[in-house]
Amino acid sequence: MRLFIAINFDDTFRNGLAEIQKSLKSRIASGRFTRIKNLHLTLVFIGESESAKDIAVICKETMKSEMKSPVWLCIDGIGRFKKDEGDIVWVGLDDNPTLGWYVDKLREKLAEKGYIKKSKGYTPHITMARKVKGQRCEDLRIPPLEMKVSSVSLMKSENHGNGQVYTEIEKINLPNRFR
Repeated sequence: MRLFIAINFDDTFRNGLAEIQKSLKSRIASGRFTRIKNLHLTLVFIGESESAKDIAVICKETMKSEMKSPVWLCIDGIGRFKKDEGDIVWVGLDDNPTLGWYVDKLREKLAEKGYIKKSKGYTPHITMARKVKGQRCEDLRIPPLEMKVSSVSLMKSENHGNGQVYTEIEKINLPNRFR
């Protein structure tokens, strides 16, 4: 199974992202836009693994022992990763030390068990479009949008010919004090 750990969005946040994507579509002539139902925030990409249960346990244990405060997601502009086959356009998030710290701890524990390689920094972003060529959109004004995180999810990614399908394998709720 191709696995990743992510934050899935509530309907209000997802609908706000859909409006941002609609504005992006008016500026981007060519590119492949992420399906609205597939929008998420990847925390850790694992890749091929048959160890979903063990990985879920690590997520739970890390959250229980390491999480110190609630996590809020707040939108902070449009960005782009340059790629040869076309750029990735994304929506960025405000600096969030709690989220960054949790992701670092989670990656550290997953690397210790051999599920991922030791990784470099984390740029929290929500991919809106891939294979974008040339069109400028980073100056797009976007409305404020925020969401309090109540859970993280272990996800499975499958290619079904007409695009990726993401399925939640396990939902891991944050401790009650943070929801």
